Amino acid sequence: MEQLQQNGVVVRSGIGGVKEVSEPLITILTEAIAEGATDVHLDPFAEGKYVRYRVDGVIHEKSPIPDVLRKRLLNQVKVLLDLDIDKSFIPQEGFISLEMDGVQHDMRVTIAPVGDRDAIHFRFLSSSRNLRDLVNLGMQDEDLQAVQKVIEAPYGLVLVAGGTGSGKTTTLYSLTNTLKQRNLIVMSIEDPVEFRLPRVRQLEVNEKRGFTMYEGLRVILRMDPDVILVGEIRDRESATTATRAGLSGQLVLATVHARNASMVIDALGSMDVPRYMIGGALRLVIQQNLVLRLCQACARESEPTAEDRELFDRHQVPVPQAVRRAVGCAECRGYGHKGRTAVFELTPVDQSLGHDIAGGIGTRELSSRFRQVRRASMAQDVLHKVAAGEVSADVAGDFIKSLGE
Repeated sequence: MEQLQQNGVVVRSGIGGVKEVSEPLITILTEAIAEGATDVHLDPFAEGKYVRYRVDGVIHEKSPIPDVLRKRLLNQVKVLLDLDIDKSFIPQEGFISLEMDGVQHDMRVTIAPVGDRDAIHFRFLSSSRNLRDLVNLGMQDEDLQAVQKVIEAPYGLVLVAGGTGSGKTTTLYSLTNTLKQRNLIVMSIEDPVEFRLPRVRQLEVNEKRGFTMYEGLRVILRMDPDVILVGEIRDRESATTATRAGLSGQLVLATVHARNASMVIDALGSMDVPRYMIGGALRLVIQQNLVLRLCQACARESEPTAEDRELFDRHQVPVPQAVRRAVGCAECRGYGHKGRTAVFELTPVDQSLGHDIAGGIGTRELSSRFRQVRRASMAQDVLHKVAAGEVSADVAGDFIKSLGE
């Protein structure tokens, strides 16, 4: 892997090497890092390329790239990725790393045709960011204790559920990292590996070489694992294999794309995992999402409004004497918020609930059973964070509406 240093920034590329890196690209990526962006979008238009960053889940538009630099920047990105600059109008993908102030920032880069031009997307991977301990994820103390109790068990299936960009991978890594204190063989299969974990054998999917998620699981099961991490369950073979492993003596930690606990069962069922296997293996569903965190430098305290009080009362959370609201300052670049925090809903699966799942009860009845056994709902959890001054009442209200509660 070759590298180039420019203005104190080191850019590492693939085997093709780097001739030069354009100043606009360096500026775009370093500014994105400084603002804490997770994604950079370069979208074509008649006069050049739009530049947009996603920061804390929100898109922010920047100064566009003029057309005179558009083609040059595209070609240099392709050179960085060791791609053929003469190939156009086909999707291409690769990885680059940028080192700034001694910190490495890894990016997955995707180029896709949009009309007669190309759009470029940079996705910063988790390896660029600090790994959070389980205790720092933002769970209530009782929820944290429930999670720790489940992952101390020698076998079973723990699923982290949520939509795209809900922080599932961060939670999965934190769960896995907690296990490093025990003398266990921990292995993972991921697509891609987003964070290198100490003392964990991490395998990466490579579809081009025929190394699929399912093949990775088969290899792992032949290597005497105690704990298996599955980056995302998304096909029949890997879903069935992971669930069976949770039944047969391994602790399996995985993510699944689902909005709530009952939809987790539906998702596994749609991948042809038998209900008896799900009911026998599943130990815990961690449902989660992310909400904006108040900037602590400028948040303003105020009395709860009548609407705030109604929200707390409806979800049976004590109304605090004061709530905090967003203002905006230099520290948060005028946004009023800085970073995001996770909101959780935990559903432990005991023997009774496992029996109901295995018995094939309907979706409506299953949803009711999940509500009976779940710990604090996501609505309650976000309101506890309002009471603690971490989240604004306005953000919490909008979030609860999005849940339909």
